Amino acid sequence: LYFLGRVRAGRGPVEIGLLAKRAAVGPALSWENLADRGVLKAVVAVGREGDPFRALAGNFRHAFGQGLLMYDGFGEFVRPLEVRDRGPRPDYSSGLNDHLQGAAVRWTTGRWSLDGLASDKPLDFPLNPDGSVDGNLDDLHETTGDVQTAAGLANDDSVRERVVGGRARWGT
Repeated sequence: LYFLGRVRAGRGPVEIGLLAKRAAVGPALSWENLADRGVLKAVVAVGREGDPFRALAGNFRHAFGQGLLMYDGFGEFVRPLEVRDRGPRPDYSSGLNDHLQGAAVRWTTGRWSLDGLASDKPLDFPLNPDGSVDGNLDDLHETTGDVQTAAGLANDDSVRERVVGGRARWGT
């Protein structure tokens, strides 16, 4: 059982959005507890998808349109899967640790496209007494996000994920 609220508003090239989610168990439902122990996402976007300039601040996702190889099993047919290059866009997914949190910019002129992003977000993961991570880092995003137990509360925001990157693209 969850409390979930989602609000999006836009005018011209500016969009503002807010998503709030909290499990039925845990601390009282207040703005502070929701921000600390639930899911609280917000984003401000200037420019629309496809505009020559787009900037986002807050929770966002990125799709670069790279070709992915998918297969049905070992030794099976491998085929390309096209993913459309959408660039930075708001993240309104209901998972806390999905995607990125920070800022992203896309500038397009003619055949050139430049992307930049910076993300810094807290994650929940158990730690050893020496401060090292006690678990498989490959599971970091899948096993965390909703504080529903005392152990989850103790591990709340124990690790920070920092990502900085960019991409220059020339295409037809």
